[in-house]
Amino acid sequence: MLFDVDDLRALNGRYGHVEVDRLLALLGSVIRERCGVGEMGARLGGDEFAMSLLEDEPSEVIREVDHIRGRFGEATDGATLSVGICDGRTLARAPVRPSLLEAADSALWEARKQGPGGLSIFRVG
Repeated sequence: MLFDVDDLRALNGRYGHVEVDRLLALLGSVIRERCGVGEMGARLGGDEFAMSLLEDEPSEVIREVDHIRGRFGEATDGATLSVGICDGRTLARAPVRPSLLEAADSALWEARKQGPGGLSIFRVG
């Protein structure tokens, strides 16, 4: 899954670049904390982060997303994250198979269209 900080420019204006850098580092730490054995979290660059989970229950994945969003929102007085999710099982059914990253990025674009705090799951077809 991919996370994108909504309206980073406004956060920079409100808190300043040094504090926003600290908040981005905090987000990275929260994502990494939630990773178990064989899972990973990383900052892709700018305000985008990736997380790979082995969890296959959608409700558990959404619970993780909600936890991460909540922690970030508390630290930033309500800043939001847009999230794109790709389930590997869904991807396996795609006639043309993008990479997990490409599929999650496609879902993230759809989430951004929803506005701040959007969430989208990659769908085949």
